[in-house]
Amino acid sequence: MTQHVKQSFYTTVEHPFSIEHTEDVVCNFCTSEEFRSLGEELGYSIRCCSQCRLVYINPQPTVDEIPAFYDNMYMDDSPDEIAARGLGYTEKQLAKIVRKRMPHGGELLDIGCGFGAVLKEMAQYEEWGLQGVEIGEKAVAYARELVPSATIQEGTLAEINYPPASFDCILMVTVLEHVKDPLAVLKQVMTWLKPGGLLLLQTPHVEPFIRMKRYVPSVPIHFEAPRHLFDFSPRSLRMYMQGAGCEDVNLDIAVPYACGTRWGVAMIWGMKLIGFALHRLSFGYYVWPYAGGLIAHGVKADD
Repeated sequence: MTQHVKQSFYTTVEHPFSIEHTEDVVCNFCTSEEFRSLGEELGYSIRCCSQCRLVYINPQPTVDEIPAFYDNMYMDDSPDEIAARGLGYTEKQLAKIVRKRMPHGGELLDIGCGFGAVLKEMAQYEEWGLQGVEIGEKAVAYARELVPSATIQEGTLAEINYPPASFDCILMVTVLEHVKDPLAVLKQVMTWLKPGGLLLLQTPHVEPFIRMKRYVPSVPIHFEAPRHLFDFSPRSLRMYMQGAGCEDVNLDIAVPYACGTRWGVAMIWGMKLIGFALHRLSFGYYVWPYAGGLIAHGVKADD
């Protein structure tokens, strides 16, 4: 039976899917089987680990379901239409963080590079050599045309490998919430990073809104199960990055990256502006729970 991922007001992708095989899972970080239920979406239970507070769905699609699952994401849209929905803020924010933390440049890998928007932003800085990885054939073809100076491979992380210490910076923008084993993926990615290299993650953070929906069901934000398998909070992002071998981890609030309507953009900025103000007033310490998106960045510990 074909279903559709529930669209939030900040989501622009109509995503039909049909999943045949799922499996029960435990907490990916601490392997605890104990949890508190936060709700349900399309038959998937949204759970919060009682031990480490990681939020995840159960059951989850099996590993072999994942590649085909994303084949349908952009079925009815042209790459130009999809790329045009980006607001243009994200790329500048990420580039600013990368250049501030690594002003000398080097080799950069964008995992899940999509249609190449971040690579295009970074291509204007000659000190960076660029590579990308993306699962979708249509997205890869578009990104190669958009950023001819970048080397972009098609495939999953399980299919692609790089020599150890190949990169000075690795980006994973809205990727980690989609993978079956985030901790194993981060540990694999860290082997490709040079000692002292920068790892940067951007993820959604909708757990507070999911909790709110218990009392206000009309809240226009969904978990987006089963496209999103996890939801990362400031606590869990630090947990994962440090568990993978990162130090000097910093957190920022992500700017809006896409939205279908001007009204939606206004609503997102309305929520985020409070967060940005509190974040700056606390010198980057406080992260507003209703920020809706987070950026974590840290460096690989020296060997």
